[in-house]
Amino acid sequence: MTVCGLGINDIQGSRKELYYIIWKNVFRRCYSPKVHQTHPSYIDCTVDPRWYYLSNFKQWYEEQGDVTGKHLDKDIISPQNKVYGPDTCLFVSPKLNTFFVKRVLHRGKYPTGVRKSKKHRDRNKPFYGQVCDGNGKRKHVGCYATPEEAHQAFIQAKKELLLERFILPETDQRLKQALYNVYNNMEEYFK
Repeated sequence: MTVCGLGINDIQGSRKELYYIIWKNVFRRCYSPKVHQTHPSYIDCTVDPRWYYLSNFKQWYEEQGDVTGKHLDKDIISPQNKVYGPDTCLFVSPKLNTFFVKRVLHRGKYPTGVRKSKKHRDRNKPFYGQVCDGNGKRKHVGCYATPEEAHQAFIQAKKELLLERFILPETDQRLKQALYNVYNNMEEYFK
């Protein structure tokens, strides 16, 4: 039996297992036109051929330790990555995964983290920066004259939150190194 014409389920009786569900959803994200309609950020994503066989994915999955409640992420190791595979993916907490959501469909014409005030309290600084802290709460980071200034304030605020909430307490060294890389290249993640 195949998933999206590429994924080969070569493990009998696996359809109710969590590793199967995660694997199947990766193929749907990459190859389902229905998913692409509602989540266009997955357009052009692919699956590494090593994961075409469920047995290969299962082996990698089991090597990751306890992944209960975690999300499979393809972007933290490499910004703009479009490939799901053993070298590009990690399991991360839902809060960390949410921390990187860009909300492209809701963003509008300004850079990530920038809004234009409709009230124009200060006509010289109509743009404001705003960050989501990973808990679904938004934090105002100041008013600015240009969208670029507001975006830089957003980047700085995201870096501070990343360091404090996720990097310093992290114990998985592969994830910690990936997060330091994000910290040092934050602009790449929020183009």
